[in-house]
Amino acid sequence: MYLSQFDARRLHIVNEGVNRTGPIVYWMYRDQRADDNWALIYAQQLALESQQPLIVWVGLSPEQGNPRQLLFKLEGLQETHEQLSELNIPLIVEAIRPAEGLARLAEQLTISTIVTDFSPVRFFRQQLVELVSDSDIPLHQVDAHNIVPCRIASDKREYAAYTFRPKLDDLVSSFLVEFPESERHPFAPAESIEPPDWSRLRAELGVESTTIPGWITPGRSAGFDRLQSFLESELHGYIREEKHPDGPTCSGLSPWINSGQISAQRIALDALRYDQNFAAQEAFIEQLIVRRELSDNFVYYSENYDQFETFPQWARETLDLHRHDLRPCVHSLDQFERAITHDPLWNAAMTELRELGRMHNYLRMYWAKQILHWSHSPEDALEITLLLNDKYFLDGHDPNGYTGVAWAIGGVHDRAWLEREVFGKVRMMNATGVRKRFDIKRYIASVERDTGAKLT
Repeated sequence: MYLSQFDARRLHIVNEGVNRTGPIVYWMYRDQRADDNWALIYAQQLALESQQPLIVWVGLSPEQGNPRQLLFKLEGLQETHEQLSELNIPLIVEAIRPAEGLARLAEQLTISTIVTDFSPVRFFRQQLVELVSDSDIPLHQVDAHNIVPCRIASDKREYAAYTFRPKLDDLVSSFLVEFPESERHPFAPAESIEPPDWSRLRAELGVESTTIPGWITPGRSAGFDRLQSFLESELHGYIREEKHPDGPTCSGLSPWINSGQISAQRIALDALRYDQNFAAQEAFIEQLIVRRELSDNFVYYSENYDQFETFPQWARETLDLHRHDLRPCVHSLDQFERAITHDPLWNAAMTELRELGRMHNYLRMYWAKQILHWSHSPEDALEITLLLNDKYFLDGHDPNGYTGVAWAIGGVHDRAWLEREVFGKVRMMNATGVRKRFDIKRYIASVERDTGAKLT
């Protein structure tokens, strides 16, 4: 049933393994939802064909997110558990590195096949290698995160959006299809599986005292509420307002997408039904599909996506040429993290990030550019920016963040610009340029209001 609607181009066989009889296990990593999930759809079809139980397994560890993100995922998984229970599919959640946890699960169960989803980040790929090296269980991977699967969209690292976009344009219509509805699974495990102990998991992950910022609620339902609000009330002004951090300009959906609680494909399908402003719709789809999936392309095809050497040659050369330029000032990691630089705008953006886990995309560019401007070297700037990105953003630990930092500091997916001190030919941004686009005083006041911090 399902596989007639499943595009086999999404599937990658990581390990052929040895055939055996037993339950199918879906290792749910990046796409932590019970609906609109091609990996779960594929796993259930394998289980139906073999008349076996389907078990969903999640292993969480600190490498997968900062405390806010881990709590956000845990709380979202509670809704996923409820949905899976209605489908007669048990969910196991453990606070453990995935390869270790799955190896332990394989000692308890005779698993016939492990199905997982797709992520290009280093930690996940290392877990795949560890799992395959220690197991003869077949391992199938399904790209349930990208509308056009990363391996199919391109077989190389793309230079920029303009080289990637035509490839997506040729493929997207064949992948952007409606999902089949899930059905109750008719085969239950031989032994009962206890539901997750959410309190114990919080303790084991060390997030008992962590709180989710008040502006966002974890879970599928909250994500869909935000999506509908954005489409009905804000999409029409997406182009006009997109550069103004003090206006209602962003969809704000990235934490739910990042945690896999809602599907980018579902967002695209719903957005395409709103045609009040075609230009705004087109601009939103460009960010949702082209730019987001270009980030997966960059991380997947760049082994050292978080290192200086991954920058394009022209950017490395120009940054090397200017690495000894006199900086207007040099701030330490502690000064950056505490938001006590000489720049009130930057301090406000960092305060919003530290306290609320968010920052408007336009300010995110300015934020990273200034770290380059105020650091001893581009390598220091890259390290500091990535550390703060993953420590505080609710959508950190994600290809979009890594690619955005590489763009800001190393010119990835960009071109050479007019040569400047420190930046060389890497595109620069400064407060004067930002001031032309929005009211800085208004923005700082809004951060003070939302965080309770005193910035002026």
